[in-house]
Formats: sequence, structure tokens, C-alpha cells
Amino acid sequence: MKEIENIFIEKCEEFAKQHDALFTNYYNEKKTAVFSVTLSLIKIEFCYQKKATTYAPPSTLYSRIYLNKNSSVYYLLPDILSCLEKKDFRCTYFSLLDSISGIEACFNSLVTVIEDHFEDIHGFAMDDGAISNALFDSYRKLFKLKDKDIDFSLIDADPFTTRYFNSLQKIRNDFFAGRFSTSSPPYTALLSGNVEKAISVYEKWDSKNTLYPYEKQLLDYIKTDEGKSFRPAMGESNTVAGLKHPNHDFIDFPICFLVTAVIFSLIFCSLMGIFQIIFSSNAVFFGAPWYMGFLCAGLPALFGTIHYRKKIRKLYMKKEEMEKANAVDAIYNSKGTNKLVSVLFVLSLVFGVVFSGLLIADHAVFTNDSFRYMDSQKLFTYHEYSYEDIKNVYYIESRHNGFDERIDFPSYVIETSDGRLFDLYGYTSEEKTKKHLVPLLSKKGFTFTTLDSDRDLPKTESER
Repeated sequence: MKEIENIFIEKCEEFAKQHDALFTNYYNEKKTAVFSVTLSLIKIEFCYQKKATTYAPPSTLYSRIYLNKNSSVYYLLPDILSCLEKKDFRCTYFSLLDSISGIEACFNSLVTVIEDHFEDIHGFAMDDGAISNALFDSYRKLFKLKDKDIDFSLIDADPFTTRYFNSLQKIRNDFFAGRFSTSSPPYTALLSGNVEKAISVYEKWDSKNTLYPYEKQLLDYIKTDEGKSFRPAMGESNTVAGLKHPNHDFIDFPICFLVTAVIFSLIFCSLMGIFQIIFSSNAVFFGAPWYMGFLCAGLPALFGTIHYRKKIRKLYMKKEEMEKANAVDAIYNSKGTNKLVSVLFVLSLVFGVVFSGLLIADHAVFTNDSFRYMDSQKLFTYHEYSYEDIKNVYYIESRHNGFDERIDFPSYVIETSDGRLFDLYGYTSEEKTKKHLVPLLSKKGFTFTTLDSDRDLPKTESER
């Protein structure tokens, strides 16, 4: 990314030198690098969007034109092109730039559009009445502004109006960067040669009155016989051609997630299954089943998908395809982002291990001589009794929740001689209790007392 930014500066300096710029200025913001070229009448800003914004994709190149070099009002190239008699629909936004040759080709294409219309731009600078009205109409449409909301004639004269307009201008700048780049479904379709899809989406937008003048003109053009074969950008300046984009490809993430989900599910399901086999050996075991390992594997699989995405792509992508995907991946995900994902992956793995440990620990085991279960108030603390310690075994037909509502969830409850009540409801179902535990208790000589609800159970020591 730094190399691309350096080439961007070099190309801007070349442009400034070729046009005998009065002066230049370069400022590097957090997400955008801007190179300003001031000429005798106008000012041109070349913008390199380094990181993604609300609408614009990362590594995007475009420009802004100040018809009055001393004004705070700038025009985007679609604003200017839409006001020309001879229409020009060449690309003016180039996104997902991932190579030095790519930024050079795209910069040259952008400059060619500007230079081809230099006379038109200077003409608008001399008389901006019509084009400024069209520009401000665009603001009214985008922000649903009424006449009382802002007086555009006060821009640069009234500080409050100027600040308000600048805030709107910044949002609109980002919005248009998304409309004419790979963030836009119809424009991406047009770049990739799918003119039918572009027409379909643009027509839907038009029916909802969300198209802007340049887009309406573009739609009319691509519906003509000549426009059916039109491409806004060709060669290296068409960054969509042959693109295998990990963030926009709906296949890449599911495949990577499937791989990590299978791996971590096998690990956690096997772990829980092994413990279940150990605990249930010659005993009746009630606890989390092996398939709860899928739940434990969820977060590690999710963050593992992002963490191991480049390695997983080797399994199903061809070399050239994978290199392109990883290059675009690098645009979207910085080193800081990758480090954060790695940390989150480790934390999710720790969480999965701890969670599976808690599920495994919370169990009840009935052997031929005794039984034990985990204290509901203390983790990893167990109560163990012989069958001689059982005072009564109850079958309750229902229970009440915290809202005093009766719930028809029956279960078996064991009362021990020290006044504790062990409710099997939290460990297994009534059906499994009848199938696996009731026969064992019956052989031990226990009978089962049926109660209407949990309120009919005897009071425990803590409740007395």
C-alpha cells in the first residue's frame, strides 16, 4: 500500500509539472491521501482512498475539481461530465488498486479524461451558473433539502453555512465514490461486461427516483446498440476484470468457514465424546452430549475462517486466482486488522476450550454403588452419595418459573438424607430418566412418589 501511495504522489507531481502548476499541496489523512494542484484558474485534487469508508472501497483513486480555486465548493467528474453536450462515460473512479502498474494505468486513464475536457472545465469556470445549479440540485436530492435548510448562495460568505455545506460535501463525496466504483452493483456489472445486469439494477433505481443525472445518461446509453458493448475501463485500469475478490465473493467465505467448522467440530465433538465414554463406562451418565461440541466450535471456526483464509484458499484456488485474491485481501485488511483477528481467534479458541470444559464438568453419574452430581452453586464441586443416602425419589408433573407461571416440564427429583434435592431436569429429559435411571433405582428398591409440581417438594435445609 505504501508503494502505491508513493507512485500516486509521483504521478501527481508529473501532472503538476506538465501543467505549470502555481503550487501544489499534499496532505495525508487517516483514510485518504490528497494531492492538490492549483492552476491559474482552477484547482484539481487527486484523491487516493487508502481505507474503506461508509460507501467507498479501499485503494480507490479519483479526483475533485474546484472551478473557483479559492472556493470550498468542488465538483466530481460525474458532475462535470453530466453537463457536457457530448457525453463521456469513461471510468473516473478506480478502486481495489493492488499493484504499481495498476495505479499507473488508472492514474493515466483518470488524467486522460480530465485533459480531454480541459477546455470544457475552463468554460464552466468562466460561467458556472448552469453547472452550479445542477450541482446544488444534486445536494437537494441526496439530502432531501428544502430551501430553508441551506442557502447555497451564502457558501464561502457565511461561516456557518460554509461549515454545514462542507459536512454535506464530505458525505456526498464518499457516496459518489461508492456509486461509481466496485461498491456499486450495477457499475461493477458494467465493468465486468454484464450490461444486462447493470441495466436491470439502474432501472430499479430509476423507478425509485434514486438515479442521478450522470447515471440516467449512462443508463440511456448502455440501452442503445452502441452501449451494449461499452466498457467504462479497459486493460489494467479495469480492476474488476478477472477479479477474485474475497470480500465480495459469496463462495470464498462459506468454503473457508466449512473447512474450519469441520476441523474444530471434529476436535470439540471428539473431546466431549471421549469424556462421555469415560464417564458412562458401567454407569448411567447424564450430561452434555457429544454433539454439543458443534456449539463449542462455533466461535473458533468463525475467527479461524478469517485467520486461516489464505492457507485455506490454497486448497481450492488456482495459483493465479489465489494471488489475486490475497492481493485484494491485503487492500481490505491491514496488518493491524490481521493481528486483531489473530488475537480474537486465540481468545475464541480459549473460550471454546473453557466452555467445553464447563459442559463436560456439569454432569451426573450413577454407578452401581453410588452417584454424584455437580453443585449448582459451585463450579467443579461435586456431591457424592451412596444409594443408602437417598431418602425419597419424587416424580413432579410440572414446575413454576420466576413469573409464577406453571410449566408442564416433568422430571425426577432425588431427596438425600442431608436435606438436599437433586432435580434431574437440568441434566436430562424425563424420557431418558425413565429409560436409563428408573430401572436402576427400581432394582435398588426405591419407589417413586408423584407430586403435582415443584412447590410440593419438601423444603431444603437452606429454605427451612
